[in-house]
Amino acid sequence: MKKLMFIILSFVLLLQASQAFAGSYLRTEIPLAGATMLPAKMHAMVLGPVYAEVDKSVDDCRKFHLTDTKITKPKTNVEYGRNGREIAGIWSEEWIVDACGTPVSVPIDFTIRGKGVKFDIKPLQ
Repeated sequence: MKKLMFIILSFVLLLQASQAFAGSYLRTEIPLAGATMLPAKMHAMVLGPVYAEVDKSVDDCRKFHLTDTKITKPKTNVEYGRNGREIAGIWSEEWIVDACGTPVSVPIDFTIRGKGVKFDIKPLQ
């Protein structure tokens, strides 16, 4: 009986711990703040490269935090598959990252291709 209770308690604690980490990535809450059109399941996949790009342009800073996302070019060239799912489209966004108190604007172009979304981080100004 004790063994069963230990297993159940361990499972519950493990489940709670995994839920605590599921809502953030690199100390940034997921889903992201602002008006991004990027599917939520891809937020963390793009956030890492965005922070890496900011790291290259900002000296002596290791504390990054995404503060906002803005759509700079609405979605165009949208196409739908037979099942009604988007299979093509392009749009642009600007992700604002706080790098040790300095706001850094990161322009990103997105392209929907079949079942995925390709992203291209543009040079920072």
